[in-house]
Amino acid sequence: MQHLIYYLLNKFFMNSIEKEIVKYLDNKYLIVFDVGCFRGTFTKRLINCGYKLGIKFNFFLFDPNPNVKSYLSTLLENEKIKYYDLALDNSNSQKKFYLNNFFEPSGSSLNTVCRDDKKWNITRKIIMQILQPFKKIENFSEINVQTQTLDNFCLRKGIKNIDVLKIDSESNELNILKGAKNLLSENKIYLIYTEISESKKEFNSKEKNVLHFLNAYNFELKKRYVIKSASFLSDIKATDNIFVNKSFSV
Repeated sequence: MQHLIYYLLNKFFMNSIEKEIVKYLDNKYLIVFDVGCFRGTFTKRLINCGYKLGIKFNFFLFDPNPNVKSYLSTLLENEKIKYYDLALDNSNSQKKFYLNNFFEPSGSSLNTVCRDDKKWNITRKIIMQILQPFKKIENFSEINVQTQTLDNFCLRKGIKNIDVLKIDSESNELNILKGAKNLLSENKIYLIYTEISESKKEFNSKEKNVLHFLNAYNFELKKRYVIKSASFLSDIKATDNIFVNKSFSV
């Protein structure tokens, strides 16, 4: 069932986002950061969309979930794709990372919004009870992970600019952006594609904070997709958003 859901999303919806992103890309050699890379799906789709336009990429993939790398083996055969088991954040330290073992590895995060979703917790327990006789299913667990800011990572690696910054961090996106203040203030990031997710009660405030933060660095919201609405199953709402730095001519 899990694999079927991913297939349907990729087949009928998600490719449109990558097609939209490449419309704003006029360089032929691009540096892309895939933060919260999960199965590498975004990276694969962007490669396919860019290939038709003759665009070549250098990818930097980030995800501290120890189970992610097994999904990336084929991608990592490409020398232009590097993977780092770091949790990007607003500080260089160690923090607790919450692993979503129920729907592995989706929904894992430094943030507790998925873990604390009361409606989804009830739904999850019912499904776990039904499936438990057939397959052992665990709930959330915690691990300690190394966190690093985007500013610090790029400084240490000698990376001067990021053409596309994609963030899917299950409600930790604002902290990740705050960890890139130097890059943002120096106009070193061109396009940001980020999910904004939060509980229904807090979503409008969270979205407003992200918009305000990026507007201060001269970013303009180009596209917004509602990808999840709060329902009787879950209190979490999520949108996908494409921002472009107005300091660059498009």
